[in-house]
Amino acid sequence: MRKILRNFLTFLLVFLIASWQKPVNQGEKPNVLLIMVDDLGIEGFSAYGSTITTPNIDKLAQVHGVRISHCFAQPNCTPSRTKLMTGMRTYKSYDRWAYLNPKHKTIGNLMQEAGYRTAIAGKWQLNGNPKMSGYVESHNHAKRAPEAGFDSYHLQNYVGEEGPRYADSGVDHNGKRITGDYGPDMHRDFIIDFIGQNKHRPFFIYYPMVLVHAPYTQTPDSEDWGEQTPNRPRENYLTEMVEYTDKIIGQLVDALKQEGIYKNTVIIFTSDNGTGRSSSIATTNRGIVRGGKGTMADVGTRVPLIIHYPKKIDGSFEWKGMIDFSDFYPTLAGIAGSDIRKEKHLDGTSFLPLIEGKASEFKSKELVFMHHDPRRDDNAKRVKTDSTNRNRFARTISYKLYQTGQFYNVEQDALEQNPLNLDSLNEKELKIHQQLRAKLDEVNRKYPWQAIWPPLDK
Repeated sequence: MRKILRNFLTFLLVFLIASWQKPVNQGEKPNVLLIMVDDLGIEGFSAYGSTITTPNIDKLAQVHGVRISHCFAQPNCTPSRTKLMTGMRTYKSYDRWAYLNPKHKTIGNLMQEAGYRTAIAGKWQLNGNPKMSGYVESHNHAKRAPEAGFDSYHLQNYVGEEGPRYADSGVDHNGKRITGDYGPDMHRDFIIDFIGQNKHRPFFIYYPMVLVHAPYTQTPDSEDWGEQTPNRPRENYLTEMVEYTDKIIGQLVDALKQEGIYKNTVIIFTSDNGTGRSSSIATTNRGIVRGGKGTMADVGTRVPLIIHYPKKIDGSFEWKGMIDFSDFYPTLAGIAGSDIRKEKHLDGTSFLPLIEGKASEFKSKELVFMHHDPRRDDNAKRVKTDSTNRNRFARTISYKLYQTGQFYNVEQDALEQNPLNLDSLNEKELKIHQQLRAKLDEVNRKYPWQAIWPPLDK
């Protein structure tokens, strides 16, 4: 009898250990890894025709993946971040540069409320910058990331501290200032540690990378790593920085595989805006593309979007519809199983069917609307209306109408150098122009585009 009891207890112990070792979220809520590169348009990735090779990123699209052809971010860093994190257009979510209004619910809050363990690593830039007008000192404190829904954080540009983003970097790690050698490596190691520590529960990681934002400089893989003065053309360094970005993505995928949770992890890969305007990148399908960060043209707003989910996406395909950054919040809500129907302030549309392998059930948006006002807190400059200041557009895949009246066939004129003559439109163009004009007028009735609104936190 004692032997039977001993054998039973031994079996029970082995069973419990095995159960503990198996990630509990397998077959339940998927993990989510949301990656956003800093300052790199679609011309920077070989999956979109770049001559810079990014094999690890390409694999996300080529196997169990979807490559979206038309994803639109805001033209600059902070507006893109506020829009992505809140699911709202920037006339509702963006107050001023380098700042996220604490009253807004974020994707971190959303996933945390849904039972996810949450983390953020990389570039923050959302506490307010003491050098900018409208700075609010009380908002620049070490609890901003936790208040935004992140259980753990590992951030640069946090609590007013700049510091080097690359060599000899400094990072705020859960309230403690730490220093290291190469900033992107520090963020990568934090994420890999977080994955290992939380593999037994569903987790959400938001990774706004510090790469490849200027200054363009060496990476640890560069032949001249450690030299104080860069002595080569910036394009050479940019290429190496893109390649190092791709290397890090491969290392994160390997970490998911090693922990046995790769198949049940949704990886979403994008970028916050176009490439810096001082750089040019060669492509196989578009020739030499000069960066357009800060402008509302395609080179400033069209970014990569790749979805990778081995559990649900069979094979790979290109999806030729349109998505913008307001769509991320409702999509994450769908992944987490959260009911957001009462959140009437949201502007996005969930692209969950693409993640679940049901692309045939997903209808593309007929148009995308964008409001851009990077100097919202500077009344002296707010009346300016050009591609780098306040403007709005509504667009289809092929046509684009600005609030200021310029109408382009962007499929044929991607750099927007030749506006169409409104008196010479054919029947198709006239119908599209009317549709886009109606959308601009609809938004203007509630949010007049030339109004001098106070920042939302006043």
